[in-house]
Amino acid sequence: MGSVGTGRQHPACGVISRLSQKKKVSPARDISILLPRSPAVNTSCQPFTCTVPASAACTGPATVRLTSPATAALSHARQALDLYRTTSYQSGQANALGAVGWFHALLGEHQEALSCCRQALTLLQELGERRGQADTWDSLGYIHRHLGHHTAAITCYQRSLDLYRQLGNRCDEAETLTSLGDTHRAAGDTDAARTASQQALSVLDELDQPEAAQVRAKLHHLAAAPEPDREAGLLPQQG
Repeated sequence: MGSVGTGRQHPACGVISRLSQKKKVSPARDISILLPRSPAVNTSCQPFTCTVPASAACTGPATVRLTSPATAALSHARQALDLYRTTSYQSGQANALGAVGWFHALLGEHQEALSCCRQALTLLQELGERRGQADTWDSLGYIHRHLGHHTAAITCYQRSLDLYRQLGNRCDEAETLTSLGDTHRAAGDTDAARTASQQALSVLDELDQPEAAQVRAKLHHLAAAPEPDREAGLLPQQG
């Protein structure tokens, strides 16, 4: 979630696991991804160049930046999945499945996204990988939110949030709180939206993140709106 600083360039051959700022990325913009690596993967495959940021605000696996449309990124993720399926590296397979699901979601292919992310979550739970589980629950929340499944989205975001808090990942905690607030607002629950957004703002201010301004603007909008509002054009009204 932190800004990207100067970093070293290196060829990476691995699996795409998860966007660090996914809900704010459009298919045609730079895509921030994580690349877990396994020595079992054939490193003779065609590499692509990534940048490792120098930001110290967020901890966890090294974040790298790949400039590519979502369609191309989906192709990379599928290739990574195929590579990992030739090995016994189940963690790589699980993260690659999650990446394939996420890029399907970016392209609006939500049923395909749900299927891949659910498969990924099952593997990650079997492996006990809490970080991957948190990321995948967050992806599932995003998918359900864009399908108009407010209750399911809120449940997924909450599970993701709980795991991020256990892991001490403040950046992703704030991002998921922001998404949770947006989902509550879309569902018409202004009070819950305000609570989640205030919590997100508290974390972002503590970390001195620029996204705090956007969340502050959302809180101002919530305070100014006497009636529950909905995201125009994003979600249908629920009966």
